[in-house]
Amino acid sequence: MSALEALGVAGNAGVRLKLQSGRIMIGCRQEPPAAVVDLLCANESALLMILSAREAARAALAANPPDDCSDAHWAKARRGLKRFVDAGWSEKRQALSRIRPIAQRLAA
Repeated sequence: MSALEALGVAGNAGVRLKLQSGRIMIGCRQEPPAAVVDLLCANESALLMILSAREAARAALAANPPDDCSDAHWAKARRGLKRFVDAGWSEKRQALSRIRPIAQRLAA
């Protein structure tokens, strides 16, 4: 199962993940099912990349525009990034970025 699917399973089980000091923190109202914990552990490195991408996107959305960027252009860029994040593409991009090296090795 992919890290994206593991995130979905965890979310359906009421488990929320966040990145804190480079570590994955699990939040839930009750003890998470062992199968969910095992699934998250099996996908830890990919989950770290996904959560890092989320944090980077949130930071970019909260940032001030560069000095040479108009307010209108910055607002347009932020709307595009928000759509990218809301559609889940930041997570999908992390998963897809692993496919390119595999495809390059197969083509060689």
